[in-house]
Amino acid sequence: MIFLCFLKTFSSPFKRTNNSFELLGASVNTNFSVVSLAFNFGFRIGKKDFRKIFGVFALLLLIVIGMPLHILRALPDEKVNTTLHTSGNKILDANNNPIYLKGIGRLGDLDSLNGQWYGIGETYNTNDFKFVTDKNLLNLRINQTLDCYKNVWQVNNIRVFIAVDWWYQDSVNPSIYDNNFPNRTFSYRDYIETVITLAQDRGIYVNFVPYNVFNFYEQTDPQYEGVPLFHYDRPEEWITKINPNQTSFWIDWWGSVVDRIGSYQNVMFEAWNEPEINDVARDPQRWIYYNYLWAVYKTIRIEKNNSNIIFLQYYMNTAPNWKDLSWMQEVYGIISAKLNDEPTNLVFTTHIYRHTPDGFLEPQHRWAYSYDQLKSQIETLLKTGMDNIPIVFNEIGIMTEYKYAATGDDTWVNELSFWRNLLTIAKEKQIGVTAYYWMGTEIWGSRNQALLASNTWKQETPSPMPNQVGQYFIDVFKDESTSTPALPPAPTPVPVDALTIRPQESVRPTTPSPGPTPLVRETFRYESGSFLLYFVIIFPSVFFVGAVYRCYRRRNRI
Repeated sequence: MIFLCFLKTFSSPFKRTNNSFELLGASVNTNFSVVSLAFNFGFRIGKKDFRKIFGVFALLLLIVIGMPLHILRALPDEKVNTTLHTSGNKILDANNNPIYLKGIGRLGDLDSLNGQWYGIGETYNTNDFKFVTDKNLLNLRINQTLDCYKNVWQVNNIRVFIAVDWWYQDSVNPSIYDNNFPNRTFSYRDYIETVITLAQDRGIYVNFVPYNVFNFYEQTDPQYEGVPLFHYDRPEEWITKINPNQTSFWIDWWGSVVDRIGSYQNVMFEAWNEPEINDVARDPQRWIYYNYLWAVYKTIRIEKNNSNIIFLQYYMNTAPNWKDLSWMQEVYGIISAKLNDEPTNLVFTTHIYRHTPDGFLEPQHRWAYSYDQLKSQIETLLKTGMDNIPIVFNEIGIMTEYKYAATGDDTWVNELSFWRNLLTIAKEKQIGVTAYYWMGTEIWGSRNQALLASNTWKQETPSPMPNQVGQYFIDVFKDESTSTPALPPAPTPVPVDALTIRPQESVRPTTPSPGPTPLVRETFRYESGSFLLYFVIIFPSVFFVGAVYRCYRRRNRI
């Protein structure tokens, strides 16, 4: 009877959720009630009862002492494995629910050892937000930006460029590049892990992408310098000083990556950003690069036994009637032959821009801007790849003034039409997308890869104001319940020399679309182990103290 009373008292402040007891109300009151009950129980029982009951509790205590320490300290909730995996041409979560990857491309992680982030009430510029020494301020900015990504832009992943040399060196003093930079050491790996951790708290995946061998301050040719295993003078010289065998260097480098961040369920690995040899005569040597892809896969999947998603790519971009996806079959064939089995959790990726060197020089290599023509081009492209492996458009955007003057049909109106129709087609075909870049139009020109109308994030607003490109990105994916959305109307013509921005009131948090199962880390939860802690340790201990005190009172006649 007393035991039932104890159980009732114990369980009343708790509720059962997810196979664990979670504490309701003040834990202090609960602790006091249980301790008080145990003490009175021990104080009131007779001598014979004491021997029997205490013997039972002593036996339980011995059993518990024999348990592994991690079981004793808590009985955690069953860990939800939300690491993404693939099945056929789908990306799935742990519950086998399809996941649509919708992301934003970050800017600034090649320029600063802790990135370039800005928050509410701040105006970003490329100089004042580098190498932040105030950790609390940096975390505030990261948290506000990630909240904005999730709640306003409704994205579930971010793509982060990585400087290979900074990751390798880890601890770097930026004053070696410029005397105006702080004269202190920053840990690049700590910063990347911080971003991953804060993103995971929000259910946001992080695509880890090595962009170049050298960071921004060491680059001489940032577009092509350092494609792995090709003989570029400076990268090869730097790598071979560390390890004469370049393949071994990359195996060790990727091993250090997996060792540091591979246990995070929200990490996705991308082998390299836009690998392409800027020389048609050398393109047949792409097989050299394919060997690098095998080394990456082997290191992550076999050497480190890690199952996180791996993105693979060849060519900087695709272009109609020029660069297709036939390389996918080549890469897949090499990896499967090496394995003598099918690769797992592999995703192919490509980049699509309408205004590229290929499309500018040759109109037949330019993506269309009308819905029907563009859809036909995309379907033709997909037929050159593999229909049993997922594909993601991991970098897409608008480019009208970058290096090339707008000519012919390269008007701002047509670019916007291409952009919205590309997003719509990708959504219809469930091809994931990552939009570029998270920056204001002031950075690289008014119509050049920017998603934001301004670099100022106004007070009391959930997001910086998007420009037309950014607003289309938000609008197309606003209603995820519609699997085949109606063809969006062509954008209202705007002057080529003017960027029309949607009103600020259109930027507001919307109901988040269904996303992946929330990401969780395996952390100690006191409440989960409460039953074991109270019933087997605290209760018998205090019960014993009560019984001893009773004997003391009788002997001394208190």
